[in-house]
Amino acid sequence: MNATHLTIRPITEKDVPAWGRMRSTLWPDCPAEENAEEARKYFRGGDLKLVFVALIGGDYVGFAEISERSIVDGCDDGPAAYLEGWFVEQQFREQGIGTALVNAATGWAAGQRYTWMGSDAELTNPDSIAAHSALGFEETGRIVTFRRRVGP
Repeated sequence: MNATHLTIRPITEKDVPAWGRMRSTLWPDCPAEENAEEARKYFRGGDLKLVFVALIGGDYVGFAEISERSIVDGCDDGPAAYLEGWFVEQQFREQGIGTALVNAATGWAAGQRYTWMGSDAELTNPDSIAAHSALGFEETGRIVTFRRRVGP
């Protein structure tokens, strides 16, 4: 990759179809309508604080979604920025694009006066765990969550 052709910028409404397509790749169990609703909520001031897209030329190659969470494991001094989603298209991985997206997200968070940025990864995704570690995220714990239906 020629880094001079990489652009990281906040999302605009014209980017929504590409964002939705990439979200569906990252989260294949997330229906297209849920992606569309997330986009509508974002542009109306929903839970996501900022979404960055990564482009090479005119091609969308990744995104990062940042929210705020009031409780983040290991971050006990106020709300923290949270990397909700972070994705780079398979053929563009290991070229610094994920790093550039996370750096944009952490730069934004620092500018907003957050002390911490949290994130998570599935226990079954060692590549994501390794990528987080390589970018300076510290593991704060591992859990398995449960649920039990108690009503209709």
